[in-house]
Amino acid sequence: MKYLSGHKVLFCFVAIIIIATIFVFNSDKSAPIKNETKSPNELALSYEQNPENDEAVKLLYRSAQENNVEAMFKLAQIYEKSFKKIPDPDSAKHWYLNAAINNYEPAQFALANILDRSQNYSEALKWYKKSAENGNTEAMATVSFFYSLGKGVFPDEKEAFTWLQRAAERGHTQSMVILADMYVSGEEINKDLQKAFELYSKGAEQGDCDAAFQLAEMYEKGISTKQNSKQALIWYEKSAESGNRKSMIALSKIYKEGKLTTADAALSEKWHKKARDFLNETDLIYICDNHKQ
Repeated sequence: MKYLSGHKVLFCFVAIIIIATIFVFNSDKSAPIKNETKSPNELALSYEQNPENDEAVKLLYRSAQENNVEAMFKLAQIYEKSFKKIPDPDSAKHWYLNAAINNYEPAQFALANILDRSQNYSEALKWYKKSAENGNTEAMATVSFFYSLGKGVFPDEKEAFTWLQRAAERGHTQSMVILADMYVSGEEINKDLQKAFELYSKGAEQGDCDAAFQLAEMYEKGISTKQNSKQALIWYEKSAESGNRKSMIALSKIYKEGKLTTADAALSEKWHKKARDFLNETDLIYICDNHKQ
């Protein structure tokens, strides 16, 4: 009897250990994410990877309530983008606003976008300006656009130019190209082909195919720089490869007539066909890859 009782005790002890091990294993699998070991970025990523688990959102919400602006921003993004659930634009706007009021620039720009889409242009401009004042060059360019068109404000070309110039000076590609176009035309500001050349050069280096086309023309014709057939050909090709149909047409003509380089009927036909096919595909004169939305 003592022998049997000893075995029973041993069996019960082993069973308890096994049950406890299973419990701990399952508890670990469903354990909530510890907020102290996860940044708002990590929590947001955890939710994006598994939208069925709301634990990350709860922790973000708790952190946002504690005035963590990054958590507010990430929470707003989750509400806006929904990640397989129904979007909650009101909650998104609420948390973007809270972060924006606390001078968190990404939230200022995101809030401005929401207001812009809802056609609340005066409020959108207010937050675009705050974002711009915090260094966002896309916001600077947008503020310029608003003043130029009179969106949410009376049209003001002087103010539009100020913001456009500010964006261009800080490396905003499309602003540089627009400003360069203005220097070429001389209609709104004093004509300055040297400044235009410098801006097109910077824009082309950043991958803008319109800037590359204009730069190629300036090298081909020797405008504000020495005539340089090699550089002209390089920039026409880069522009064409990025989707500028004007450059495709220019290359077809260059290779057909032997301008800038040796005539090449095959290359001429290649670029002619690309230009023709591109027009059929887009129904546009040209469109740069970097301008597609």
